[in-house]
Amino acid sequence: MRDYDLEKVPVAKMEFASEDPGGHGLFAKLLSWPGLAGLMDPYHKKNMELYAADVTKGSGILHALSYLGIPVSRSFAFGDGLNDIEMMQTVGTSLVMDNARPQLKALADHIVPSVDEDGVAAGIAEYLL
Repeated sequence: MRDYDLEKVPVAKMEFASEDPGGHGLFAKLLSWPGLAGLMDPYHKKNMELYAADVTKGSGILHALSYLGIPVSRSFAFGDGLNDIEMMQTVGTSLVMDNARPQLKALADHIVPSVDEDGVAAGIAEYLL
């Protein structure tokens, strides 16, 4: 772990993996830095995502929709991970995979089959076509 000037690091997202749960305390330290947000794997705590707090899946979707001239109300997103929570809160219709955790399923407009059951294809066929 070294000190970095985050203003000089042009990175929107980083992923970390460790053999030790919590990365020997490093994950918690990184998650506490101002201007950053992230998520540690809740099961084994051996990997995490770290990203700029103002650059998220939700903000990316809003940027893309604005560029394409598509109203948010006509947007759809599929997800199955806790890192998809903001995305599901941003789009017009949230389609959550059946293998997702309960916290994400609670945000779903529709539950689609799991990843292993081709849930995205099923969701497209049922809700977009």
